[in-house]
Amino acid sequence: MRPRRLDMVFYNVAFGDATLVRTDNLTFLIDTGTAGSADSIVRSLRSAQIDRLDAVIITNWDTGKTGGLISIVDRFVIGEIWAPSAIPDTPAYADLKTRLAEADIPLKTRNARARLNYSDLRFEILNPPAVPYSTSNDVNSMVIRLYYGRFCVFLPSDIQNEQEPMLLGTLGTDTCEVYKLPYHGRGRPGASLLVDRLKPSEAVISTGINDAGLPSPTTLERLKIADIRTWRTDVTGDIYLFANLNRTYSIGPNSTAPDYESGK
Repeated sequence: MRPRRLDMVFYNVAFGDATLVRTDNLTFLIDTGTAGSADSIVRSLRSAQIDRLDAVIITNWDTGKTGGLISIVDRFVIGEIWAPSAIPDTPAYADLKTRLAEADIPLKTRNARARLNYSDLRFEILNPPAVPYSTSNDVNSMVIRLYYGRFCVFLPSDIQNEQEPMLLGTLGTDTCEVYKLPYHGRGRPGASLLVDRLKPSEAVISTGINDAGLPSPTTLERLKIADIRTWRTDVTGDIYLFANLNRTYSIGPNSTAPDYESGK
C-alpha cells in the first residue's frame, strides 16, 4: 500500500500534455502527450512500477494529448477511457475504437456537472456541456477541478478565453492551489478570470519547442505580477506535486516526496 497522499507528475512531453494522478490505491493518466513522447511516458510509468491505470482521461482530441494513447493502450491494463462527448470522426479515432474493443476497454464520455468520487479523490467536470458548443476540440475540452481532501488542482485543458465567463458561475468560492495553464501558456488580451477567481499559488505550463512563441511573455509577466510561482516543463523537465489531505504540498523538479505523516 502506498502512503496516503496525492502524487502528480506533469510530464515533459514537448509541445503536448500528460499528467499522472496517483493516490494510495488509484492511478489516472490525464492525456498522453505527443507521438514522439510515447516511449518516454511508457518508461516513466514502468519506472514508477505502474502496470495498471484506473482510467486514461483524454481532455480533447488534439494530437498533443492523444499521441501516446495507442502505446498506453497496448502496454498497460486500463480500466476505462474518459473523453469529451464530441468525438471526432477521423481514421485515428476509428483505429483507437478498434483497439479499445479488442482490449475490452470501455470509452465513457464525461460532460459538465459530472462528479466522480474515489474516497479522498474527487473529479469535478466543468466543461463541455452535454450538447457540444461546436466541433472545435479546444472549445469542447474537458475542464477538470481535482480535489484531494481540501487540496485543489485546476486543469482547464485548452479551453478558449471566451469560455471563462461561462465557467465562473460553476466555481463557487473555493480556491485552488495549483492551476495548469491552458494551451501551453498562450497570450490573451486581458487577465484570466479563472486565475483571478481561483487564486492559485502555483502555475504549471506544459510546453516545448514551438513556432507560436509559447508560453507568451505577456502571460508570464502577468503571473509574475500576481506573485504566482510558475513551473515550465520546457525549463524544469517533469514537475512533481505531492499533497496531503490538509492542503500541505510541495511542487518542483524533485521526484522524492516529503515525509508527510500518514493520514495528515
